Amino acid sequence: MCSFLIYPRLNLNIFISATSISASCLFLTATVSNPYIIAGLTTVLYTFPLILADTLLSHNTPDTFLHPLQPACTRLFTSFPHSPSHWSIDPKYLNSSTFLTSAPSNLTSRLSTFQVFLHLLSALTTDHNVISKHHCPQRFLSLNTGTNTLSHHTNEASLYIHWPYCLKRCTYCNFNKYIPRGDNSALVTKSLLRETETLLKLSQVSRISSVFFGGGTPSLAHPSTVSAVLEMVSKITALSDKAEVTLEINPTPAAKDALKDFKRAGVNRFSVGVQSLSEDHLRTLGRDHSPQDALRVLAEARSLCPGRVSLDAMFALPGQSVSSWEMELSELLRVCDQHVSLYQLTLERGTQLFKKVQSGELSVPSDDVTALMYQSARRALEEAGFQQYEVSNFAKNSAVSEHNIGYWKGRQYIGVGPGAHGRFVPCAEGGFQREARTQTLEPDVWIREVQSHGHATRRRIKLDHLDLLEEVLVMGLRMSGGISHQHWEFFSPQNDLHQIFGSSADIQELQAAGFLILDDEGLRCSWEGLALLDSLLPTMLLELERFLHHRGFRKTQSK
Repeated sequence: MCSFLIYPRLNLNIFISATSISASCLFLTATVSNPYIIAGLTTVLYTFPLILADTLLSHNTPDTFLHPLQPACTRLFTSFPHSPSHWSIDPKYLNSSTFLTSAPSNLTSRLSTFQVFLHLLSALTTDHNVISKHHCPQRFLSLNTGTNTLSHHTNEASLYIHWPYCLKRCTYCNFNKYIPRGDNSALVTKSLLRETETLLKLSQVSRISSVFFGGGTPSLAHPSTVSAVLEMVSKITALSDKAEVTLEINPTPAAKDALKDFKRAGVNRFSVGVQSLSEDHLRTLGRDHSPQDALRVLAEARSLCPGRVSLDAMFALPGQSVSSWEMELSELLRVCDQHVSLYQLTLERGTQLFKKVQSGELSVPSDDVTALMYQSARRALEEAGFQQYEVSNFAKNSAVSEHNIGYWKGRQYIGVGPGAHGRFVPCAEGGFQREARTQTLEPDVWIREVQSHGHATRRRIKLDHLDLLEEVLVMGLRMSGGISHQHWEFFSPQNDLHQIFGSSADIQELQAAGFLILDDEGLRCSWEGLALLDSLLPTMLLELERFLHHRGFRKTQSK
């Protein structure tokens, strides 16, 4: 208790309370036998005075993600020298309202944090699972999520692996992809493994929920690359045998021949880039497969992973009409499995297709015709038994993309490979804020940086409160179910959806027009509104920023 001597403002009552709690820890340590409980109790015994002092004397700006107890709680679960390196408290013991408020402004409210510690100490004597290993210390302070378990947001992440190479560049594509100058697949694989190991250890997640191999053309990689990555993941963290492992497939004859090997390597879901069943459209897009190739790959993929094959198709292509699109979609629905992703062609500046349209060599459908194509496709898919669960995605029998749902629900994800993006908390560095991370784009440079540093993170941005809520809003509204109140509460426990959007005249206008729904379930777009999401979002983002500004939040400037 000598650490209290440096805090003269602490009064006798506080000192007695702290002494009582520490004495309780000492007594319990002597009466229990479980080593993890002993380690936890001893840690509280050693660090609680410091925690109390920090709590009483800190005056942080209100921030639901950076509670004033946070630094102290870090010490609580990392300072004990003989305990496992990472501890966290089971979420069911963190239902105290103390952890759902911003920084308390007076001594009385700060003292209410005693209730949390007393509750935890009581739980320690009756439930040996209250303290668990291998979790990032920050999870002690994670917000109460109701039925949304903390594992979806803090203890786990999804993993994206980017294979950067293609045999040719499609005319519409501006993705980060390269034509290989030689066979360096072994070196790329080695670098993918090392960066996977580095970033997984940096995140300290206890579970990977899904893995997605994208590109580029990841089906150009050797199946052994896939199996090696999955083995690396399993060595570092938990990867369930039932975890969704998706591989993007360019439907060429060579890819068809490799499907069985990819399945044996651990892939259990294929995403097939059919794009079109029109020979002319495939030629215009610069694709290197034929409609017959696509049909054969689809059939083979469905035989290997029945119910877990996604078909990608594009619309609003040059020369396409509503009627020709409807005929093509009808053909696609006859050969697809239980998942369809529809993407409107976007003319990206600098691509071959953009230049041809700009010069007048090709023409694309107008915005009105494109909108008719989209609505027609939605109706056709619904009639075929598909449920739209996101702006561009449709599934039968709940065969949704679990990996992509993680993005739309604001969960952590780790991006590995040239140009890959990630959103996670770098716990191994003592971080508590989620970061937006981007890996080096160019493969050769990426390889050199991975060899030198273990990873090639080129850009990292700490996401503040507004950044996080903007992402939750933008991504969540892409889903047909929208954003539930429980989901929003996880990220914004102090300000619910009704408070932020309910009294806004602009939002009320969107509701009156039938585009937006805000009710007891949450916030979501109507059937009509989902098609207009891009035009609705600026109004909603402005309202969110305005609300937080009025509550005293100021956007972080140094990024």
